[in-house]
Amino acid sequence: MSRVGRVLYRVASAFAESLGLVVLLGIISLRVGGAEPEATESSPVKLSVTDKQIAEWIEQLDDDRFSIREHAERHLLKAGETAIALLKKAVIGGSSREVRIRAERILLHLANERTASRMPVLNEHGMGTDTADLLKFLRTRIPSEERQRLIRHLIEQLGHDHLIAREDASRQLGDLGAAAREEILEAVQSGDAEVSWRARSLLRRIDSQANRLKEETLAALSTLKLQPSPNAVQTLLDFMNSISDQQLEEAASKALWASVTREHVGELRAAMRHEKEAVRRAGIVGLEAALGKDAVEELMPMLSRGRPAERLAAARALVDHRPAAAVEALVQLLDEEDRNLREQARWLLIAATGRKETTHVEAKAIEQWKEWLASNQDISRSLSVPIGAARWELLRESSGFREDFVRPEESVSTMYGRLSFESTLPGVEAHVADGIFVMGGQHEESDQRLVLTATELNDDDELPDRFEFRSQIGGEADGSAGYHVGMTVGNVKMLFHPAYSGGAFRIEQSDDHNYLTQNEDMGFTPVGGKTYDMTVDVQRDTENVQYDIAVINVDDPTQRFRKRVVYSVKKVGRWDRVALERSGRRGGAALFESLEVIVKR
Repeated sequence: MSRVGRVLYRVASAFAESLGLVVLLGIISLRVGGAEPEATESSPVKLSVTDKQIAEWIEQLDDDRFSIREHAERHLLKAGETAIALLKKAVIGGSSREVRIRAERILLHLANERTASRMPVLNEHGMGTDTADLLKFLRTRIPSEERQRLIRHLIEQLGHDHLIAREDASRQLGDLGAAAREEILEAVQSGDAEVSWRARSLLRRIDSQANRLKEETLAALSTLKLQPSPNAVQTLLDFMNSISDQQLEEAASKALWASVTREHVGELRAAMRHEKEAVRRAGIVGLEAALGKDAVEELMPMLSRGRPAERLAAARALVDHRPAAAVEALVQLLDEEDRNLREQARWLLIAATGRKETTHVEAKAIEQWKEWLASNQDISRSLSVPIGAARWELLRESSGFREDFVRPEESVSTMYGRLSFESTLPGVEAHVADGIFVMGGQHEESDQRLVLTATELNDDDELPDRFEFRSQIGGEADGSAGYHVGMTVGNVKMLFHPAYSGGAFRIEQSDDHNYLTQNEDMGFTPVGGKTYDMTVDVQRDTENVQYDIAVINVDDPTQRFRKRVVYSVKKVGRWDRVALERSGRRGGAALFESLEVIVKR
């Protein structure tokens, strides 16, 4: 770890101590499940341990003997990220308060390690780490009317009669980077071929730098959270108004709540009336962060009025002050259409009540919460509040990734945004047009795939244990018996043959095409040139992986195919990627309208 990293680690640790032990989801939000750093003098090697050993140490956190409790805690700290999943379960459903507190403390320590490892990013990229420098950096991400006028002018200059003017406009737009992305994306559709070509080139350059810019911004926001300053509040509010990335909104919100004081009540009330929902949510919780119990009377009416996301924010703010009212509001929010909102409400209910959910099926879990509420005449006796700073967490329990292929691309040979394109036959390329990712079929027998890695999905070496993988998938009719399209999870590919009678669905291993099932009739024939909703619901434990597969014609829901299979973890093999695939001989193009992964509890 660099000198800057060590300094920021001490800042992180000091701030964590000031929060006390009741920090739950803030741990999860720092994504401690990232890749393991190389061992150095300041980065000790983590132990390789089994889940059974970890479970035993967690049980020992409640031992009658202090020395045993301390011994178990040291072992769990050394186990590091290997222990995180079981520690999270212990925090929510631990057998005693001692277990929950110690598990929280261990997770907090691991989270700070992760945060400290992220901070050197600022130094590596030549950025200052004091508050003034960080706020200056964030202000460069906030659009101004003057800058927007400049961007519009430069877009026009891309079609200038003189080459020097066109080159200068391209250079300046490239320097503006992500700040000009929306306008450049619009310019791709220009009827002027020169403007369109230059806009495409700029877009590729900007997108190739997007990950680095996001990494820098998250590091800056994490640092502002750990070294809060009243001077940061207005900049953070302005920044939230200028972005649409949910992860950045969450990080900015947490930095805001760490920074607000009673002096910011005016800004927070203005934020509560803002046109952008994310800013309103941040303002609601921020008011409670600034005023504590003095904000209760102002926030109480919001539990029953306004949009669902604002009611959730009010419940989050009030759960420690008016827990019974907040819990009732949270149960009502379980009927909302927004999946993320429902997951947030369920987590807060678990944290506030200490009650475990006994099913992974969301509909059943919601019904259980309603039955629990109806059977409790005095809710206050069933609560385990206060839950402290944990209630401020905004992490999406159903987080994930989605790509809708809105950016046209004449040729894709390596990357499309955060997705990587691979082909076993050199020189084969894909393209994107009209919201469809197209893998052409006019080439010799080979495999093409569009890959989302575990690192891009959740900053980890492995995929989560529970998630849904979704796409709209199909293919052209040419050569219908000679090629197939499919979705791969790990090394297991689930596929069908477009325009072939009955679809000939099967499952095989992606790397060597070894059949895991034989071809079977889907009950309908997938029409050539049409896409079908395909979903793979995945659940993995220490021994097996279960795949629940569905292929549905949304225009005729009676045309649906479902299949469940279970394979051993060993047979599944690699667990570091999902992919959309075209495989086989010369024939029609494979068509994909989206790629989405929804991570579950």
